[in-house]
Amino acid sequence: MSQAAKIGQVAHETGVSIDAIRFYEKQGLLRRSARTEGGFRLFGSDEIQTLKFVRKAQELGFSLNEIRAKNSSTRSWSLLSKKLRSCRNWGIA
Repeated sequence: MSQAAKIGQVAHETGVSIDAIRFYEKQGLLRRSARTEGGFRLFGSDEIQTLKFVRKAQELGFSLNEIRAKNSSTRSWSLLSKKLRSCRNWGIA
């Protein structure tokens, strides 16, 4: 997605509910989104990828605290990403 998308579009694309997206933002799993003049959230491709990642990590059994901890460390986040890709390669994810 090359341009900013509103929360409903992002929910549809990622399979994450609107309420969950708002919750993840409040919990620090997703950086605070830009807003329109009317206050609508706008999301870019980085946020969409993060939401897809969080959803997949949860499907694999990671808790939000584990995901948050990994998110706070770029190196750990990278290791978790590699683990998820490995699971996907084995048909697990």
